[in-house]
Amino acid sequence: MIIDTIALSKLRVENWIISGNSPVTGLNELFANYEKIYAVSIVDDKTIKHPFDSLLSNPKYDIINLEFEDIDLEEQQEGYWPEGSFDPQSIFNIHQAQLITNHICKADDDLASVLYVAQCHAGISRSGTIVRFVKNTFKLCEKRFKQLNHHNLKDNGSELRLIKQAWRTQHE
Repeated sequence: MIIDTIALSKLRVENWIISGNSPVTGLNELFANYEKIYAVSIVDDKTIKHPFDSLLSNPKYDIINLEFEDIDLEEQQEGYWPEGSFDPQSIFNIHQAQLITNHICKADDDLASVLYVAQCHAGISRSGTIVRFVKNTFKLCEKRFKQLNHHNLKDNGSELRLIKQAWRTQHE
């Protein structure tokens, strides 16, 4: 069952991994509070290494790796992202939304106490969208959510729309 959710930056996760899971990053202490960690690792493209890769064989972690740019198509329609400034194949899509919602359901069905982690480059928008969706969907404690996550999380509108669409389709 999902107990908490947190958005992390790629740098924070990399520092934790590189340091041999050093307590300096604060992640050891946090992760020790849960029986299982479910994580979505998001990078911009396939040329970038996913920071959780070294944990894929550890049974405490259930990790999915996704590649997509932090582009909100609603902003693009407002002219924020000029035509040709990004590869259309790098945009978040419904298949990726389904992978995320399936992973969220699997985490919530787990009998263990679960921390749901979403990690992206800055830990603000792509991962922020996912953890806020998890918090709102499962009505997690707002106070605890604010303790775990920095205040400037924001939603990527087109990512959130597709995640909600995949969730509704899955639960009809």
